[in-house]
Amino acid sequence: MGAPGSQKREQLRTRDGDECWWCFKAMDFSPQARATQVPTIEHLEPKSLGGSNLIDNLALCHPGCNKQLANRSRAEKERLRERRMRRLERKTPTLPLPASLIFAPRVAKTAAAKLPARVAVKSDLAGPVGAPLTEDAPGISPQALPAPSPDWQRIAILAVASATFCAGLCLGLLING
Repeated sequence: MGAPGSQKREQLRTRDGDECWWCFKAMDFSPQARATQVPTIEHLEPKSLGGSNLIDNLALCHPGCNKQLANRSRAEKERLRERRMRRLERKTPTLPLPASLIFAPRVAKTAAAKLPARVAVKSDLAGPVGAPLTEDAPGISPQALPAPSPDWQRIAILAVASATFCAGLCLGLLING
């Protein structure tokens, strides 16, 4: 059995897409990709434990993710991946947010630091923003929510900027008042 090559890599990419099997983040398939983003072929059942180079036993991963998975059995890798997937699902907000807000931790930390600790932002519909809709909110279902407009990200940024400006203005009036 020879080492799996670029043909298998393309078959795996067609089958699984451009995301890492382990961390679910995008991989870079371009020739000038950084070494940490280049896809590597992971043997789900390691060859040392009797795994093969058959396409059903292979997946694409980042090099670091491939190292993390190491020489574990396929069952253990899949169990760890399921646990990781559940953790990511819990962290994912229930209302759709733009990727720039979800994957920009510096922006999120900065915005959270500016809010007082006891501020509870309420929604007109069902409770705290981002809270899942429950049976407690009569007549409201996810299907009843309006679809976000194409410009809702710009509107949200303008709303945050306006609120920040107004807070600064009020604070200035209190200090100089």
